[in-house]
Parts: sequence; structure tokens; C-alpha cells
Amino acid sequence: MEFEITTSPIQGPYFGIVYGPPGCGKTWLCRHAPNPFYLAVEKGVEKVPNVGRFTKDGRINLPEDIETFFKMMMHFITNQHDYKTIVIDSGKFIDALVEHDVILKNPTELIKKEEVKVNCIGDYVFGRGFEKALAYYARFLKGVDALHRKGINVILIAHSKEKTTSNPNGDEYKKHCIDLLEFGRASVPNLLSARADWLFFMRSESQTGKKISPFGGVKTVAIDGRPEIIVYTRSSNAFDAKVRTTNPDNVKDFYIIDINDDSTSKQIFLDLDK
Repeated sequence: MEFEITTSPIQGPYFGIVYGPPGCGKTWLCRHAPNPFYLAVEKGVEKVPNVGRFTKDGRINLPEDIETFFKMMMHFITNQHDYKTIVIDSGKFIDALVEHDVILKNPTELIKKEEVKVNCIGDYVFGRGFEKALAYYARFLKGVDALHRKGINVILIAHSKEKTTSNPNGDEYKKHCIDLLEFGRASVPNLLSARADWLFFMRSESQTGKKISPFGGVKTVAIDGRPEIIVYTRSSNAFDAKVRTTNPDNVKDFYIIDINDDSTSKQIFLDLDK
């Protein structure tokens, strides 16, 4: 068997994750990825302009089960098309499809020698339900690899949640994390983040200032005006983020987006492709 060797950087499609609280513009941002198709798992992409999407009877076509979701992914592997990016919106609703299928195939759990009906994925003992869920996401990543072989980027949009993080040098603090199924080592966020070429945290932030309180003292208040929408590409104590593309130095540490001007949103994806 012969092996090819190169010392040059290898350009190729990426797997990226954009996560953040609801309503901060994640779906709107990703329409600026190269020639995107939105594989919608939840409502919210109907009004996004200039993107492909599955429809049925004039409405957005959402997968009713996890097998339909995988068939929708497979459509872009087995059929000819011109799309360069598949945007999956959103991860939390993939979780719901996975949980439903796990319970459907494993409706009971043996607890103290008694078969007990399972109502949610947390009902399985020792986190076994979450371990079963990881198998679905491993299958998802195989689909991502198959799309990459076709030269197609994949972006997963996910919600965020706050988790209390221990600090050996001080007090515990809150950290924004990807809101997907996890229990101990059975962590979907860890599995997907490890495979991602880039991970962006996005949120809106209000400008603040000092104001004298009528009851005495000074308090911090939000300044009137539109909040800033910020996309972070590097980690901090408050969130995880990273860039692992061919030329990560071309990507800024953060981008401030103006909802009335698409230029910065477009620049993010241009910088990723440099």
C-alpha cells in the first residue's frame, strides 16, 4: 500500500457549530455561508431569504423522526445539487428526535428487578439512555464525513445553557455551554465540539453605564439603544470557542454584527475560507 505525503496545508470543507441563546441571530447569520441549504429540524427558517429548504404542501417540511432526518442528510450525498453548505437548525430538536427513538426502541428499564416504563432519557439507570444517544450522534458525524467527501460544509446551530463551573483558585462561576444531551462522560457537546473545525459563541449584549440611584449609591444600568450582536471565535472563562481552519489567524477574535448591514456577517465566512 502506498501513502501520499504532503507538507502543504490541505483545504477542505468544514464542520462548524454556532451556539448561543435563542433569538440572537444564529439562523440569520448562517445564510451568509457559501450557497446554503437549511435542513430545518424546527420552525424558524421560513422567512430566511435566498436559502434552500425542504417544503411540503407549501409549508416547511420538518423531519418527524430521526430516521427521516438522516434520510434528509443522505439526500445531499446521493443526489446532484449545487449547495455548498448544509445548515442544520437546530441541535436541540435533533435531541428530541433522538430521545423519542431511544425510548421507542427501549420502552422499559430494569430497576430493582422490575420492568419500569421509561418516560424520558434520564429514566435509564447509570446514564445508559445518554450512552444510547451518543450512537445516533456518531452516526450523524459519519453523515458529516460523507458530506465532506462531496465537498460540502456542514454547520450545526445549537442553543446554549449556563452551567456552574468549579474553580480551584476561587469561587464557582457560570459558563455558557452547548445545550445538548449529556450525562457525565456521555456528552454530545463534547463529542461534537471535538470534531468541529470551528466553534462560535453568539449573543446580544447591551451597552451599560452608571446611574445614580434615587435611594443612594450608583447602579449599573442598560443604555437605551439596540444591543450589540457579537460572534466570539476564541474561548474565555465565560464560553468555549475555537477556530481550527487552514489559516485561523485570518479569523478575528470576535465580530460585532449590525443587523442593518450584512457586510460583517459575510466577512466571517470569507475569513473562514481564506
